[in-house]
Amino acid sequence: QCDTIYKGFAECLLSLGESMAQSVRQQQQEEGGDEAQELDAICKSWDDFHTCASEVLSRCPVEAATVWESLRQESRKIQFQGNLQELCSARGRLASAQSSPASETNQATLRGSAAALHPHLLALLALPLLL
Repeated sequence: QCDTIYKGFAECLLSLGESMAQSVRQQQQEEGGDEAQELDAICKSWDDFHTCASEVLSRCPVEAATVWESLRQESRKIQFQGNLQELCSARGRLASAQSSPASETNQATLRGSAAALHPHLLALLALPLLL
């Protein structure tokens, strides 16, 4: 079971890439797509990846620690500000922290976050390495 940990993790990563590529295609077809919707799609892809990877890695805790440490070391070599974990978890915290006129504030906040994201969408495919 532990001898397939890298294969399982790689399958999760490929699934993430396919999901994000599909999101890009949908955004291009819609042309008037909302940036908040784009961010939702990206974070859903991230959540699905995280669930998949957690399931694979939970079967072999010792090997999982080795995999995560290897990914952390590799991520230090990549010069990229932020990552999907930070982006999607911060988005959730912002949404839950706001009070009543939250819908307007949250939408503005999300648009601000998503605006910087859009030009770098393809670069995000490598971000799971920044765990």
